[in-house]
Amino acid sequence: MTYIDKIGNESGNREVDIIEIISEHKEIHHNELIRKILDKGLMAKKTAEKNIRSLIEKNIVDSYKSGNKLVYSIKPILDHYDLELANQIEPLIMIVSNLIKMAVKDYKGLTVEGKIARLSYIFMMIFRALNCCAVLDAIRNPKSKASHKYENDLKLKIRNLLELIKNDSDSKIVYSFISESFSPIQRSKEMQLR
Repeated sequence: MTYIDKIGNESGNREVDIIEIISEHKEIHHNELIRKILDKGLMAKKTAEKNIRSLIEKNIVDSYKSGNKLVYSIKPILDHYDLELANQIEPLIMIVSNLIKMAVKDYKGLTVEGKIARLSYIFMMIFRALNCCAVLDAIRNPKSKASHKYENDLKLKIRNLLELIKNDSDSKIVYSFISESFSPIQRSKEMQLR
């Protein structure tokens, strides 16, 4: 998502002007920013202050006190994003682990539709966690595998689920439906019926 996407249409041009001024200076104190806006004739002082507050609320602009001056800077897009992802991976893995325990416990008693629904949801959660791992590695350092232990754990869970399906009397039906979620290319309905 770009800054322009985050900004609404109504005051977008004014906010973009403010972002451009701040990004030209990396850090700029409040009075200097207002002076530059007024010198360029972009908007009135009150309008500028309202738009600056709006940018701060949208988490696009960061503000802090330096001495007795209020300073503004542009927040990096990926600022703290890796921490948010890292905080999501472990709960996702815990959810997947609990879902697998529940699925194994009552798997034989479920109907074919119940097995398919439960396993489809579990696989979706596993793939979401694997995607989080991939994005986390891309943000932190694409050459290292910081989340390698999570990926291995998730791959082991996939293997265990496939073994559960394989050892079931409804394995052919369940696997044919579940395998659709593995394919990056969706087959046409004609091909699915054959």
